Amino acid sequence: MSEERGPRKIEWALLAVMAAMASTAVLATGGFRIVDFAIIEYFMAAALGISILRVWFHQEPVFHLSPVFWAMAVFVLYVTIRFALADIHYVAEEEWTRMMLYVAFFILFTFHLFRPQYTHALLLTVAVVAVGSSLYAAYQYFTNSNKVWHFIRPEMFNRRGSGTFINPNNLAGYVAVLLPMMIAVVMVARVNIITRCLAAYAGFMFLVGLGATASRGGIFAAGIGMIALVVMLVRLPAFRMSALIMLAVLLLGGFAVLSRADVAQARLQKMQSTNLEQDGRFLVWQSAEEMWRDHLWLGVGPGHYDSVFPQYRPEILQQRKPLFAHNEYLNTLADYGIVGALLVLAAVVAAELAFRYGWRNLKRESTSRDGARSNRLALLMGGAAGITAALAHALFDYNFHIPAYALLLMFFTGILAVAWRTDNTRWWWRPQLSGKAVLTALSLALAVWFGMHAHKRTKEAALLAGAERTKPGSPEHLQFLEAAFKVEPRNGFTAHAIGVHYMTLAALNKPTEKDALEWFAKAGQLDPHDSYVPLHQAVTHILINETKDVKSYLDDADRLNPKDYYTLAQIGWCYFRLMNYEEAIRYFERSLRLRDYANPTATELLPLSRELLEQQRRLKQP
Repeated sequence: MSEERGPRKIEWALLAVMAAMASTAVLATGGFRIVDFAIIEYFMAAALGISILRVWFHQEPVFHLSPVFWAMAVFVLYVTIRFALADIHYVAEEEWTRMMLYVAFFILFTFHLFRPQYTHALLLTVAVVAVGSSLYAAYQYFTNSNKVWHFIRPEMFNRRGSGTFINPNNLAGYVAVLLPMMIAVVMVARVNIITRCLAAYAGFMFLVGLGATASRGGIFAAGIGMIALVVMLVRLPAFRMSALIMLAVLLLGGFAVLSRADVAQARLQKMQSTNLEQDGRFLVWQSAEEMWRDHLWLGVGPGHYDSVFPQYRPEILQQRKPLFAHNEYLNTLADYGIVGALLVLAAVVAAELAFRYGWRNLKRESTSRDGARSNRLALLMGGAAGITAALAHALFDYNFHIPAYALLLMFFTGILAVAWRTDNTRWWWRPQLSGKAVLTALSLALAVWFGMHAHKRTKEAALLAGAERTKPGSPEHLQFLEAAFKVEPRNGFTAHAIGVHYMTLAALNKPTEKDALEWFAKAGQLDPHDSYVPLHQAVTHILINETKDVKSYLDDADRLNPKDYYTLAQIGWCYFRLMNYEEAIRYFERSLRLRDYANPTATELLPLSRELLEQQRRLKQP
């Protein structure tokens, strides 16, 4: 294999795998589900294997270690340390794995696919898939379809297109990031008329998809991204007038679309009239801020926001776990604290410096459009404007946690970082034999990790899905749960579910209380933030008439979920069974203050508790 042709074939093979990875992430509902993310992991394992071939078949590989790379490396080190010390290992492992995959995507691109032809091919693939998703969103909007492939979307997304994503806001964020890139290609790139028309069509379809989503945050992000692009175009004499005209057209077009799109208009009016204290998103933000203030420097742990949320639950949000804070800045502070947020900021600043470096070297002062056009400049401008749109949308949604979106951002960040490759003295690494060996070992270790993790999670998810299809309390249900726990013995949810199975049997006077308590103890060790574990421990002790430690379990449940009506009602039930009617009344009243409907335990037992308490008091009177 020759030095020139060999690596090129390997590079194209690597590009094909990475393009398939990015495309699959979009088509598989954003890649968020465990089984969908597992496919992305398999692609990454294959990509890492191919990259090892390039390291050894290229006679003198040169890798670009830009400041963006170093900022990401330090953040990954921090996440690794937090992962090792996390309260909930299972959750932290998921977060760490996703972070490593995104950073690996960035490194593979900047190390091996930095050539313009690879960037163009990957951008073309992403754009084609996004256009298809936008067309699907338009179909969903005009036909009032509530399906994504064979999945049924939540009713809250009716009359809103989401394309191949489940949440319309995720598609809106995705196309909002891509839109400035397409416009930059149309305006600045040195391409033929056919390519320019196709890019213009893609940009138009992204606007159609954005309109179909009726996403307020997406529209805002797209506007910010386009304004950032206009600001850059205005600084180029050849495109100044065109940029101003484009801005006017976008403003008029956006106003016309919003004035005629009934769904988008209704959502914007709702945003203007909603009391901030009653808007669920603002309530979640307040909880995230409180969580961060209590864990100022290091946060609660990687991916732990949703697990710790019940301790900070607003009273108006009942039996709802938001998954994310719907604000990436607050979510980062809650999970990683000030230290983690500063490390993320360092990566953003490094990307900004890369853009400035590329801008100084690539911009053209010519007043002629042909003289001012440049493919590299178009990519640089589109990447910077797209990341600006993503940072704006991060104020309102959780798109960074969607694998398809995160991979797109890593791609665009890589475009900016590659601008530093023109510097022939700094940030370059020419590995010798020892360096190649270290790089091979790291790549191989990550490839094995992603492959094993994907296999384990896919098998576990299949077994848990099987448990959901069986009747709770049945032997088949238990078999699925125990098999899933054998596959992944660090999942507190599975341990808790097995404990609930044995607790249910204990309620039927079957001698399984010991098994139930053992499994609840395991669940409490694996997830110390789950309020239902101490609650069910208390219930089990009551069922077997061992009430010595019940109060401590109930206090733990109250501490971990103090504003959940269901938890409070169940604590009240426990005190009712203990004939401590004063405490039962207190908890039933707290539960009913949070929800005075569809709360049968508190509704039925509160008057009975008052009556029994009165009887107790009469009996105590001399």
